[in-house]
Amino acid sequence: MVDHRQIPIVKSFYVVSKQGISLTIQVKPGSARAGLAGVTEGRLRVRVCARTVEGQANQALCELLCELLSVPKSCVSITRGARSRDKTVFIQGDAQAVLDKLNTRLSADQDT
Repeated sequence: MVDHRQIPIVKSFYVVSKQGISLTIQVKPGSARAGLAGVTEGRLRVRVCARTVEGQANQALCELLCELLSVPKSCVSITRGARSRDKTVFIQGDAQAVLDKLNTRLSADQDT
């Protein structure tokens, strides 16, 4: 079970289930640099370099999340918002591990 009190990035941008975790994400396509851009208004902001042409930004988002969270591509799927900048992404697996990695990445990004 996930202990939400120990996670300092609680901003209600995620929902935990038995199968994994759903993240509410706002994507910024066409960015100069890919990566996490913080949490605002209940959304995890993510920058991707790819444009919104033929699903390239969606593919780049999934690949970036796989890389940042060390999960296989088969565990990441866009469940809502495939044609929108606001998306819901489901990550199958250990929700606590995903949140820990997100917390580490967000903390590192804020320090730089």
